[in-house]
Amino acid sequence: MKKRLISLLMVGIMLFSLMPTTAFAQGATSGETLVTYTVNASYEINIPASINLNETYNLVITASVMNTNWGDRVSVFIDGAKTYENGGNFYLYKDKGTPNEAKIRCDLRLSTSVVNGLDFEVARFDDGSTINLVGDPLQITPIGGGPPGTYTGTIYFRITMS
Repeated sequence: MKKRLISLLMVGIMLFSLMPTTAFAQGATSGETLVTYTVNASYEINIPASINLNETYNLVITASVMNTNWGDRVSVFIDGAKTYENGGNFYLYKDKGTPNEAKIRCDLRLSTSVVNGLDFEVARFDDGSTINLVGDPLQITPIGGGPPGTYTGTIYFRITMS
């Protein structure tokens, strides 16, 4: 019988200790807590601002930060509507818009695939990883030549997260 009374007393003490307590403070009339929670994916994709084809044909796209959730994919595509012209071709120009204008057609490739004219995925980062899963760099290969001089062109990219 003593064991039962002691057990019941212990149960009562434990239950009483779980009850919420009220704090009394003299002069306190209110309080507040500001709680904020931001859920935004953030990432940094590194696309070179320029490339000199006399030094390399490879345009390497990397990621330095990839704060995304598991299952998220960040993809980098060539924006075909802005990059290609004349039936899906990419050109480098010398003196564009002048009577002396000259142009050189270039192939854009990933490994052995020519990607001219397409919104082609050239980089992909999955599950918060900074490793480019496409693997191969974008290759820019001039086809033919033209008059001597410096030729320039712009490749436009589109970045999506899904």
